[in-house]
Amino acid sequence: MAMLPDERGSTSDVALNSGDATLDVIASSSGRVSSLSQGLFRHLRSAIRANTGAKAGRYYFEVEVLEHLPEAPTLLLVGFSTDRSPLFLGSTGSSIGFDSKGSCCSKETSTAAPEDASRIGVLLDQEVGEGRVSVFLDGQQIGSSAIPHLHGKALFPTLTFQNVTLAVNFQSPGPERSHAFGWIAQEHLVCSSCVQTTSQEVIIPVALPSSGLYDWSLRMREMQPEMVEIGDEMMAEWSASSGLSSRSGTRDDPQLSSLGLEQLRKREVWHKALMGVARSSRKSLIHSSVRRNLVEAERCSILKNFPAAKKTAVVLFGKPDEDFKDWVKQKMRSQYEAEKAELERKKSSAEAAGEEPPTEELKEPPEADFLPSGKIEVSERALAHDLRYFSLPSKSEGFDEIRYEWADEETAKEKLLQWLRERKARQVVEGLTPGEWFNAKYEDWKKARRVFQNGQRDFSGRSQGDESLADKVTAIELSKVKDPHDADGNGTPIYGNFKYEDWIVLSFRYEFHLLCHAFPIDAADPDREGLPEEHLEHYWKTYFHHHFDPKKLGVTNLAGVLKVLKDPIELKDIPGTRMLLSSCDKETSIDAFVVAVEAYRRDRARRIEAGDESAALDIPRAKAAQPAKADGKGVMRSAPKTAPKAPPKAPVAKQPAKQAQPSGAPSVGKAPVAKQPAKQAQPSAAPAGGKGQAKVAVVKMPAKRPNGMPNNGPPAKKPRPDERV
Repeated sequence: MAMLPDERGSTSDVALNSGDATLDVIASSSGRVSSLSQGLFRHLRSAIRANTGAKAGRYYFEVEVLEHLPEAPTLLLVGFSTDRSPLFLGSTGSSIGFDSKGSCCSKETSTAAPEDASRIGVLLDQEVGEGRVSVFLDGQQIGSSAIPHLHGKALFPTLTFQNVTLAVNFQSPGPERSHAFGWIAQEHLVCSSCVQTTSQEVIIPVALPSSGLYDWSLRMREMQPEMVEIGDEMMAEWSASSGLSSRSGTRDDPQLSSLGLEQLRKREVWHKALMGVARSSRKSLIHSSVRRNLVEAERCSILKNFPAAKKTAVVLFGKPDEDFKDWVKQKMRSQYEAEKAELERKKSSAEAAGEEPPTEELKEPPEADFLPSGKIEVSERALAHDLRYFSLPSKSEGFDEIRYEWADEETAKEKLLQWLRERKARQVVEGLTPGEWFNAKYEDWKKARRVFQNGQRDFSGRSQGDESLADKVTAIELSKVKDPHDADGNGTPIYGNFKYEDWIVLSFRYEFHLLCHAFPIDAADPDREGLPEEHLEHYWKTYFHHHFDPKKLGVTNLAGVLKVLKDPIELKDIPGTRMLLSSCDKETSIDAFVVAVEAYRRDRARRIEAGDESAALDIPRAKAAQPAKADGKGVMRSAPKTAPKAPPKAPVAKQPAKQAQPSGAPSVGKAPVAKQPAKQAQPSAAPAGGKGQAKVAVVKMPAKRPNGMPNNGPPAKKPRPDERV
């Protein structure tokens, strides 16, 4: 048996490598291997690779199924893969495997057995042509597959399984002219680059979106193959490799609930299970997430799961170094070349089988100086939700070490602060609701506005025909006004000369003032010192429950609104946007706003008198609602848009002395009546007689109806809805 030198200078047998396996795998030195089969892990596939690979020769090993988990999905794939390739057989072109029926997971042709076998053997033959892997079920060869794309590479025995317990035998003798994999010749063997660590380390990289965190994480794992990624993307990839439905969302939040698995619906459930397995695995870990790694509470939550591990934060702020940028470009080029080779292989296989070749096309990677991978890392909505919590890591959180990779600590802090200000200015605060301060102030304003307007109406009634009262308002010195309702001590309101446009200006000024102060209070974020100009419409509706309408001031946009209002709202330029701020203290009284609007009114009046027509405000007057009318039963009905003209009074016809009065008709006085044609109908809308009502036209009617019954007038006509009084 060949003895393998490892990096620690000792020797070890050919065996399964616990350091090169999924987190849930349990492997013994005797070759027995199983995985967790409870809860979430019952639905996930497991995988493990051997510590030795063969780059030449003919080598054989076997796997026996010892136990199936009852009433659970089971799977077993046995084969070979290259070092550092994905562990799950058949997921890429860097591996090949066979299931317990002899079917090849790389979709090459083979003869499948009708029933599952309990013992599967695979033979790697690198001595023939393009290389070949053959499968044996219960000692009988079932099929084989050529491996031209893997020929000459070091291939490692690999298992992918689910809910089974296995025994792996690297000493089993193979078919003629082959050797047991455990007896691999020294010149044919290649040691795994992944070595089980003796101490556990947890690394949390901290970076801004689109600055290369996921690429940095991948490079770190390539440099240290024993390190395993944990996080949402890792769980999504594990689920997809386990045959669950395809994922969606971003790298930070891949929407695992869409995979159709109950155990993945709640993040806190599966995350707790994942952290527990990661802790017991003793593997070194790297937690990849842009948003969560920027939040102190999330970092602390991760660290508390690993009390005995070394905990390291790596801050990736600033400009990446040249080595990293070169690695990213080379990785993109290598990925493109691998995808191109795989596509060519698929086309060749399709042509050989007489099938339609794939039509997909690949785009060459751009020759950029630095371009992180194009997948969306985090959604704008998720960023907006947690922006207020973003911070750099500190040792008080439990870190043993904090490293700044691309910039020093001061530069990183400055860059984070600048980025936060720009981002917060552009993003809407999700879930923001008006707080206690705004609600109280807004209610006070609505009550005060009614009092002011009632007072102004009373004053207008008193000043009808008396211009001296209006002049009294103008003569009041504004700086001495203490009570706007009694500005001169004689009951004169300072708002006595307000017109429609002044009330509109007052409303806009005070409501803008409230909004500009309420938003920073309710956002509870020191970086949000004002209201972002571009989100004014959103927050206006959030607070006032109606759309922001510049047309009420006779303008079409915010610039026009601010030009009309003059005070107290101003725009402040900050990097990336502009903020709306109120120049008044947030506790400035409503009375002060009323006095300020009176000063604005006087200034406009002076300018207009001086011939400056531009000082006049062209504010459209809102259409007043038509007053409702009451019918005879006390029911209010809206007045018609155009009132109908009153019909002319009908002349009263004289009736014969013996003519019977129509039923319900009033007695008629001695006014002269005009004769009417006998066939004229009585108006259907004629009101009943009585004091103060119009007289009814009387017409001659035949004494009897054709059926001989007395004629007491025309038949009653059912009034139409619009004729009812």
